[in-house]
Amino acid sequence: MYMHVRPGPFLLILTLMLTNHANNLWAETADRGKHDYVAHEIPGLSTLDIARLTSEFKAHPPLQFGQPWNESKEQGFRGGEVKVGYSATHLFISATLEDDYIFNQAEKLNDKAWMLGDIFEILLINPENQFYWEIQITPDNQKLQIKWPMSGPKSINDEHPLESFFVYSEAIIATKTMTLKGQWQIFAAIPFINIGKPLTGSTNSPLLRASFCRYDYSSLDNPPILSSTSPYQEPRFHRLDEFTTIHFSSTRE
Repeated sequence: MYMHVRPGPFLLILTLMLTNHANNLWAETADRGKHDYVAHEIPGLSTLDIARLTSEFKAHPPLQFGQPWNESKEQGFRGGEVKVGYSATHLFISATLEDDYIFNQAEKLNDKAWMLGDIFEILLINPENQFYWEIQITPDNQKLQIKWPMSGPKSINDEHPLESFFVYSEAIIATKTMTLKGQWQIFAAIPFINIGKPLTGSTNSPLLRASFCRYDYSSLDNPPILSSTSPYQEPRFHRLDEFTTIHFSSTRE
């Protein structure tokens, strides 16, 4: 038997609550994956000047590390932040990572650093190129440099093993690292000639897209805690559509 029941005040309130919740979920879903950042202009800088970068970045807002694929951060998560700037010739990156156990056993360029301890990872795309960079940096300033086709690690096969994508040039990126109590810092300078220079101040200029990630180990006997500044819905860092868009402006704040 079907009975028509007139909604009382409680049912009306409940309906409004559910409607608002659905609208909020829709808004969150609509915004998911949208992530933008304005790089800080640093005129005249063409070298990795730590003092100048520290001063320039002091008041600039950072990108924060998180685990957006989790409802809450996992036990042992340590935070961090990244700031991005640029000059006429270089892209500059500064990162500070909280860390209770700072180590990596990599000893030379293009050791497989992600398997050997803590790393800070830069993933960088110029949409005008048919490739993107993956650069891993260790606390001892060792680097792994990979130039991926747009298909990323899916390109690995018998004919093209992982090592075939390694780049051994020392001119790709200049880096310095510092280990402090409970944290380590990374400073990096990438010549635009290696990634393609955005045309600042133009609405039609190509934008860089980037993701900054980390592997935080407590020991090699335990899996690392993964985190990123990008809004990944899964902890897989080569999801290119979820990278952050880096905007360049010729007007200083």
